[in-house]
Parts: sequence; C-alpha cells; structure tokens
Amino acid sequence: MGTKIKQASLVLAGLACDLSGLQRFLRVRTTINPLRPQNSSVLVTGGIYRFTRNPMYLGHLIFLTGLAITFWSWFALMILALRSLWFHRRVLFDEQRLAARNRVSHAALDAVCKGGDAFVRRGTRPVKGQRDLSFALEPVVLR
Repeated sequence: MGTKIKQASLVLAGLACDLSGLQRFLRVRTTINPLRPQNSSVLVTGGIYRFTRNPMYLGHLIFLTGLAITFWSWFALMILALRSLWFHRRVLFDEQRLAARNRVSHAALDAVCKGGDAFVRRGTRPVKGQRDLSFALEPVVLR
C-alpha cells in the first residue's frame, strides 16, 4: 500500500508542477504555446518559476517517471528518456531564440533567470511577499 502512495505522489507532483507553470502563464496572460514564441509577452520569473525555469517540462518528466514506476514499464522508461532529451534540446533552442529576440547574450538571459540549468535553479529561495518579477519582452539590452 505504501508503494502505491509513493507512486501516486510522483504522478500528482508532476501534475501539480505542470499546472502551477500553466497557471502562472495564464495569470500574466502570455502564450503557453512553445511553437509560437512570437506571441509571448513576458518572461515569467515568479511563482514556481523561482525554482525551475521550465516547470511544465519538469512536471511532465516527473509525471512520466511516476507512470513508469507505477506500471513497471520499460517502454515508459524509454519514452521518459527520449522526452528528457527532447525537452533539453527544446529548452536550449528556446533560450537561444529568447536571447536573440531580446538582443541579449545568453549569459544576460541566464542572469535574469537567476542561473541554474534548464530544469532546476541553483541557490534560489522564495522570499516571503516577493512579487512576480515578470517583465515585458522588448528588444532591449538587459542590464
């Protein structure tokens, strides 16, 4: 019984991470469609984005991990591995495009995003009462 609770917890944690990222995008009224980056209007850094740059991708991977463990499926593990590679490549492409769109270096974008890798930020802690640090995406140099 305890194992099933742990498995379900992974699935639910993945869904919660995914939905939290979606909620933040909807709150600031920007697109969630990665295939239409020209429709994005803000870089979201508040909420769950204080902890991860890509909560929807990370949530999806946690969800798939939970499913693979729940069903003891090699096929699901293979899908998880392939999705992980695809998400990583997608993130690198998206971040390069975002930096180019705003005419900044990837290092400047990384500084705005508070460091870390594509999925987990390093050294960030939530600050009580911190507001969303989203800013409009404009073709300006970030300082």
